Amino acid sequence: MFDEYEPNYDFSSAANVGVGQTIALNFNPYPAGSNEVDNDYFRLYVKVGEALKLETTGLAAGLDTNLIMYRENGEVIAGNDDCQAGQRQSCLSWKPDYTGVAYLLVGPVGTIPEAISAGARAYQLVISDVAGSGSITNGTPTPAFGQPFLGDQAGGLPWKVTPLPPTPIRLPLTATVTGEFPPSTGASRTGEVQVRAYSLIPPTLTPEPQQPVTVQLMVYYDENDNRAPDISEGVAGISVRILDSLTNRLLGQIFTDGQGHASLSVSAAGDVRLSVPYLGYTQPVKPPGKQFEIRLGALRLPSLIP
Repeated sequence: MFDEYEPNYDFSSAANVGVGQTIALNFNPYPAGSNEVDNDYFRLYVKVGEALKLETTGLAAGLDTNLIMYRENGEVIAGNDDCQAGQRQSCLSWKPDYTGVAYLLVGPVGTIPEAISAGARAYQLVISDVAGSGSITNGTPTPAFGQPFLGDQAGGLPWKVTPLPPTPIRLPLTATVTGEFPPSTGASRTGEVQVRAYSLIPPTLTPEPQQPVTVQLMVYYDENDNRAPDISEGVAGISVRILDSLTNRLLGQIFTDGQGHASLSVSAAGDVRLSVPYLGYTQPVKPPGKQFEIRLGALRLPSLIP
């Protein structure tokens, strides 16, 4: 059984940008104070012979971005979440195979920092032409990174994870008192106090048995609107994450391949949660796993751009 999800992208309000620009932007929604997710849409004039490099830089602390580029007819060209493993900025490289208009979507991934200070959601979009460098292959997106989570020592994450120290457990002491304290008269009295000490070392917990969970995902752009994935409709570079349902701990992460497929297997003590942050998609998954399908509906762009 497959689940379907169709985000609604509207490029009719896209802003015009040009090659060679560095633009200061932010993810503050309009109107101010609303809870809407702010995605930035742009219209870009491209020419055959250019070698375009698009990247987000200068990200505010805690901000993560994603780039998706579309042809004039709405077909997905390429997408990228992270330039390098462990980074948050995004990069795309593309040699246009036509002269005309292309569209760019820049969106936030995961939670967005609160706008409690100026620049808390700020970033920069850099669009450059590096023709002649020989570093770009026509039509090839920037490589996406992501491997199944195997634990810090096994190299599953590109950054080191330092566990928190155990919280000490304070247990009360039990005392047995014999004799009379204080003495009822002025004469000295003797007594005995017996104290039973308890260990402050936390008890060893019996780990719950682990079960394998396998999640298979297909993300495709339904260009012909037949509500089924066809050849060349897969969307590459979409981040797919598996989280522990109870602790929200990251168990595994991968990116969709060139055909839009992603398959990820993890071990968990119970239910897990599938998350596709860029699309705002999340689903619970029970062992032994499940298949999912995310359909991106075909865009209906105006024939004339005002």
